[in-house]
Amino acid sequence: MPKLPEIFARRASMPTFKGATIDAVRRGVIASDGTFTPLRPKSFDVLIALAERAPRAVSKNDLFDAVWPAQAVTEDSLTQCVGDIRRALDDRNKTIIETIPRIGFRLIPDRHPADQSSKLAVLAAAVFAIALIGAALVLREPATEAEPTTIAISSDAGTAGLAADLGHAIDRYGSLTRVAQEARFDLDLSSTPTHRILADVTDRTTGRIIFTKTYETGDGLAPRIAARLASPLNGEIARVLFDASETKPVENLSPLECYLISYQLQGNQNNDRIASRSAACLSALIEVNPRDARALALQGALYAQQYWWGVGLDEPARSNPDFRRGLAEKALVSVQKAEAVQPPLDAATYYAMARAYYANCLREQTLTAARRALEINPDDPNILGGVGNWTAYVGNWEDGAALAARAIDLAPQGYARWWYWPIGKSAWIAGDYEAALDGFMHAYDENLWLSHLQLAYTLPFLDRLPEARRAVSRLHELKPGFTRADARYAYVRWCFPESFIAKMDQALDLAGLPEMPD
Repeated sequence: MPKLPEIFARRASMPTFKGATIDAVRRGVIASDGTFTPLRPKSFDVLIALAERAPRAVSKNDLFDAVWPAQAVTEDSLTQCVGDIRRALDDRNKTIIETIPRIGFRLIPDRHPADQSSKLAVLAAAVFAIALIGAALVLREPATEAEPTTIAISSDAGTAGLAADLGHAIDRYGSLTRVAQEARFDLDLSSTPTHRILADVTDRTTGRIIFTKTYETGDGLAPRIAARLASPLNGEIARVLFDASETKPVENLSPLECYLISYQLQGNQNNDRIASRSAACLSALIEVNPRDARALALQGALYAQQYWWGVGLDEPARSNPDFRRGLAEKALVSVQKAEAVQPPLDAATYYAMARAYYANCLREQTLTAARRALEINPDDPNILGGVGNWTAYVGNWEDGAALAARAIDLAPQGYARWWYWPIGKSAWIAGDYEAALDGFMHAYDENLWLSHLQLAYTLPFLDRLPEARRAVSRLHELKPGFTRADARYAYVRWCFPESFIAKMDQALDLAGLPEMPD
């Protein structure tokens, strides 16, 4: 392992790229305005390999040898790493990293390192001195950033290629890191005589196999397995860690356990215990470290969840949305703080931020956070399903429905029913009521009032008024006294356009839902 003086000397010898510099300690890029963008491990390794040879072209084979020695990987892995670097360098026109057809890539520096050696030597010494002072300060401050959970991947000859692609897919999840030794979890891939692939995951701390499944070979297998294992919202590893934390007092939770509890809440919107534990541990993390961007973003998502559903709140706020109005603003304050301190390069964090922006009906901020989440990880169905809903409801109906459909396709046996909502609602607003009903029936939950409300404002357009009135009757069993005014108020809070709400109100009138309580 290189020592600190060597690291800083190496960083000082690196060129700049349109004013951006490489931070070899934090493994990322510092823009000319001081903004730091972290890179995934392999993406940073590709950047270093290009920078050390800049401005010469580097062949793809040389990059494979430097970054993936003795591993069989596809060109897609390299292409995605280059895409990560271009986004970090804001290289939209591809003028910093040039693609050399049939050869590889070339990184174009502002000037060669040799031209600035004397200045950089002084800078290196100054930076090293500052780093030592900073290290001393950090030792006095409690650490709150969670270390990623570790996983080791092994394979046989028939699964070596999948193992490499799967490793790249897992790298997209900020909560899980691959290591060769001292891993918490082992993933073993093996091929069968019938050309199938067997995946087993073992928890080393208990010796228990937590996941085993046989897959048919085919395209898209790596991102599907990665999502099943690594998603912090409901992946197999997250569930094991979450279950292990269930009996711990809140004050004994690690940062990672707190984050996972808060992620779990995103799929358990009515779980008061999870909401209460999430609120308590996030507040504790932020008190210790007010610059914990992940905790701030998750706190914003928690406030959004409480604003919509009242989860984890005492009465009357639990049942009456009028008492929850201020929570949307609190969600906004939290994510703005997270933005100000630079969120980690983690898709689930941007997912949480998109939720909080959507709670405030801020269309552009919602779409920007959703885009960042999908740029970092376009293959996590849990993120696709959530941002699909919010993308649709802020007006991008077709895009939102497409994202939700991809989420369902990536997780055909484990999708959340509410991912079908934007599919049904986008069809409804387009006037395709049969398709809307199909979407709502896929999302149907007998004990959820919203399921019956959706049927009540869809069935009248299909001339099925008796069924619509039965839906209203069941709605009143679940929410006594619910009115059309309540329905309008809910959809205003969910940022739906006036055209949707007016047409919904017309259908609910036909279905027999009263305007005001009897």
